[in-house]
Amino acid sequence: DKQLQSAYYFLGDSYLQLGQPDKAIQPLVTTVNAVRTDADSIYKLGIAYLGVERYDDAIAAFQRAIAFVPDFVEAYQGMIKAYEAQNKTTEADYARAMILYSQKEYDNALSMLTKVQQEQPTFVPAFTGMGLVCEAQKNLQCALDSYQAALALDATDITASEGVQRVQAAMKK
Repeated sequence: DKQLQSAYYFLGDSYLQLGQPDKAIQPLVTTVNAVRTDADSIYKLGIAYLGVERYDDAIAAFQRAIAFVPDFVEAYQGMIKAYEAQNKTTEADYARAMILYSQKEYDNALSMLTKVQQEQPTFVPAFTGMGLVCEAQKNLQCALDSYQAALALDATDITASEGVQRVQAAMKK
């Protein structure tokens, strides 16, 4: 029921605006379970988790939101807060790089993602992010290589899998 889903969303959002993230979680979980592809609801759930210091859950929610909206700046900003709270500076740099990507500052994003990959060679999001940046720059071989590297580390990465399909189709043209 769309009306009920909307009511849960606005209830969760209202709790966030009132500074009560603990009360926002359940209505937002209900919303996300009802509409699994609503990036905004998923993002708000990440904010609620961030507010109660459930950092891994927050990061997972933000990652899920950006799977649907790869240039979701606010989700990357939330990731930065969660990663920094866990003293994961390299992962926070990944999120910063993706903000640069979202702002179409591709060369700076590429440079930062390269550094993240060197520091964390098994951090899948850095490879997926590199694929997005290379694809935006029309560097299809770099994009394909990056997406394939992400999939070699995590065969379930939907963004990388879809990226491979897009890039391979573009390379055939």
